[in-house]
Amino acid sequence: MISTTDGKPLSPEAHLLLDRIKDEFSKTTIRRWGHFFPILVATIRFIFQARPKAIGDIDARYDSSPAFSGRGAEWLVDTLLYSNEYLNLVEPIWYQIVKGITAPTKAREYILIDEIPKIDPIKIEQLASLILDKVDQGIENGTIV
Repeated sequence: MISTTDGKPLSPEAHLLLDRIKDEFSKTTIRRWGHFFPILVATIRFIFQARPKAIGDIDARYDSSPAFSGRGAEWLVDTLLYSNEYLNLVEPIWYQIVKGITAPTKAREYILIDEIPKIDPIKIEQLASLILDKVDQGIENGTIV
């Protein structure tokens, strides 16, 4: 069981987000990790599971930078993905993972889930809460289109 520094276990939502982050890092080649891309995609997957139907099928692509399209993509980018509040939580998580990359991982250009270093559970809890708060506000205000 993963817990925060005060000994409280992670919420189910934070566990879900952590699982999505690990999944996306392991599915994305290292050369596509720029602009926090695996965490951005994990955020989309997390919203799909935590708030079904809040957003549509969002296509996430990475050429030289991330690009998103589909129902809710504009809201997602404008309200969440490029907000300072979101990025201030995403950046340290991303760096925790990147700093833990070993030479064999770099050589094969992808990371295995078991190789992903421990991620700060407090940051995960805060990020899950922020994402869900923003989604719930978007649903309530009718701004996710």
